Amino acid sequence: MQLSKIEAGRLAKEGLATEPLRKALDVERIRIALAGAGDIMYDCIAATGEMDWGDGAERTFDVYNTALCKTRDEFLALVDESGCREIERATEHARTTGEPAVCEYRIKTSVGTHAWIEDRASVIVDDIGNIVRTVGLIRFVTQRKEREGRLLHLATYDDLTGYLNRSRLQAHLSTVLETCWDNRSTGGFVLAGIDNLGALNQNFGFAVADQVIIEVVHWF
Repeated sequence: MQLSKIEAGRLAKEGLATEPLRKALDVERIRIALAGAGDIMYDCIAATGEMDWGDGAERTFDVYNTALCKTRDEFLALVDESGCREIERATEHARTTGEPAVCEYRIKTSVGTHAWIEDRASVIVDDIGNIVRTVGLIRFVTQRKEREGRLLHLATYDDLTGYLNRSRLQAHLSTVLETCWDNRSTGGFVLAGIDNLGALNQNFGFAVADQVIIEVVHWF
């Protein structure tokens, strides 16, 4: 007799479920948890390179304009060069230490853009240390990586002009001055100002004043 999920859950809660039923319930809980977290499970057999994907994988890859790969070689063909090196490093670390393989890398999409992936996997080895199977979870983290890149850019560059911001410019000037002092050389620094910038803001608006700043900066 096939039990409903509600009935099966009640039996498990009351301690009346059989071992196969408890295992089935555990699998169902894991499936629901992974779907809620946005994770996709994969299982790769080293001998064949075949990749078996978990529930929702094709739908998620389609959202990011990426075809679901059937083999490891097909998947690695989507990963950029630095990402392939990162996967290799993480996999070798996992093989030799028994710790999880954790890495992040970019894959190419079918529309010419890139998507970021966070990959966490367990590597299974044989008696002589060769990898026979890799089971892991991937998650698309493109939005997080874009936010991180944006914050890093703002920490270094002025958002309006695209040039070094005040703090980074001061640090760079200090380095240049130290180099000139050590090498007994000379250098130059040009400081330009815009007169009546406040009047521009007041009379024509901040957008116009910002455009004036951009035009002046690009003269240098």
